[in-house]
Amino acid sequence: MLTKTGMFERHVICPVCSKGFDTMKMLVNAPKMIKREPDFYTTYVGENPIYYAIFVCPNCGYTAFEKDFKSISDASKAIIQQSVSKQWTKRDYCGLRTTQEALEIYKLALLCYTLTKASSLTIGKITMRIAWIYRSLEDLKEKEFIQHTINYFEKAYTSENVFEDIDEELTIMFVLGEFHRQLGNYRESVRWFTRALEIPEIKKKRHLEQRVRNQWSLLAESNRNNKE
Repeated sequence: MLTKTGMFERHVICPVCSKGFDTMKMLVNAPKMIKREPDFYTTYVGENPIYYAIFVCPNCGYTAFEKDFKSISDASKAIIQQSVSKQWTKRDYCGLRTTQEALEIYKLALLCYTLTKASSLTIGKITMRIAWIYRSLEDLKEKEFIQHTINYFEKAYTSENVFEDIDEELTIMFVLGEFHRQLGNYRESVRWFTRALEIPEIKKKRHLEQRVRNQWSLLAESNRNNKE
């Protein structure tokens, strides 16, 4: 049943334990955005859609992005059964989720993806969202997870050919530049912003090109202020 806030239940069969469960989802056009920050952190009226991008099986603890949930390999399934399900205390994250519950499920996802040796790009997307959730809580652990995200995204860029398209690659390069800027790593920030601007396809992604140039301006201003 669809609620007034655009939430609905989806029935899911867990590929690890074969148990069924109903979990809340949000319609794509339902979220009402208040503000989007340069690194894509977004605040909303009402429910936050990233809280519902992850499925958690209440029976065995298997946790993953919705798009990955059904595609687990037999080898990864065995790892989850051994390292997660055997220690799992049944709990239910299938209804509306608080910020604290969202933090818990993303940390469960981080565990599952790390155990099954997912790509650095995927793990970085998890740690980025954990950083955002800590930001919403005004928790200093945000910086720790920004650094984790930098580490994973840099590994994805330098060691793994896993980008789905040029949009994703440019976005990750921008996020790397922006996260380095936020941590005060200005030289590294310039390096990633420069790489992004040197890719010819960015001219076709004017919104992204403008983001890079805007943050570059902030970076230049910070450098001037430091010299003064």
